[in-house]
Amino acid sequence: MNRILIALPCSWTHINSLTALSINDLVKNNPETDFVVSDKGTISAMRNELVRYFLNKDWTHLLFIDGDMVFPKDLPERLLKHNKDIISGYYATRYEPHYPLLLKCIDKEKHKYEVIPPNQWQDLMEVDATGCGCMLIKRFVFEKISKPWFEFGYSKELQKDVGEDIIFCEKARDLGFKIYVDLTTKCGHITTKIIMPPEKPKKLLYPYLVKPKIEVVKK
Repeated sequence: MNRILIALPCSWTHINSLTALSINDLVKNNPETDFVVSDKGTISAMRNELVRYFLNKDWTHLLFIDGDMVFPKDLPERLLKHNKDIISGYYATRYEPHYPLLLKCIDKEKHKYEVIPPNQWQDLMEVDATGCGCMLIKRFVFEKISKPWFEFGYSKELQKDVGEDIIFCEKARDLGFKIYVDLTTKCGHITTKIIMPPEKPKKLLYPYLVKPKIEVVKK
């Protein structure tokens, strides 16, 4: 029997009201799941704390959600039905150009990624990396990855930090795990507006980051 722990890393003193309402609907609609929050430390420290908590009990899946997003209320069911080791809902980055988190690695040593071309998109597709904002992960994935499961990296080539979610995806792929995104399960990313992931564009407008037409839901 599947048992899911919904885990929210959030060190903010408050979260957006739209996120709060979405989480409330998510938890109410899935009474068989459990819910926990970590609220201290960096995002990687909070994720690691949540994984340790998860492994100390008998849950089968960990569902990470982020505190600046909105989700379908049947998110666990949507992701669980695919029976994948690691699977995410579909969403875009919070900051412009709001590119979809469907990433292909073009240079692992430099942590360099590009958006997968739209002509390769499928309803359920394998990616090299994506975000952890709505990611369902099976228990044995964490049991096989060496600690720390989440940590920041740095790309000298790009002169910037590499997120803990990208490093986690790299560690998982190194052990042979595949990562999937369900493009039919759309989640919104909140800034001063909700950024919805784009419909399939006809072409990429520039090579490194896609800037397709997006649907904007204003507050």
